[in-house]
Amino acid sequence: MITGTLEMGTRDEVAAKLVALGAKEQSSVGKDTTWLIIGESPGASKLTKAQRYGTKLVDEAELG
Repeated sequence: MITGTLEMGTRDEVAAKLVALGAKEQSSVGKDTTWLIIGESPGASKLTKAQRYGTKLVDEAELG
């Protein structure tokens, strides 16, 4: 799951790379979401849901 604007590419490009590495793409944050990748100006509702579910928040630097 990705929210915000990423410097390393569009959300679709980054999601495609992650899926190629074995990640599962989701359309919304849920209790089964493992990571939320946060770019510039992230969506407040996704952040709130991720925090509620204890989802790990990952920025681009961590994603590497």
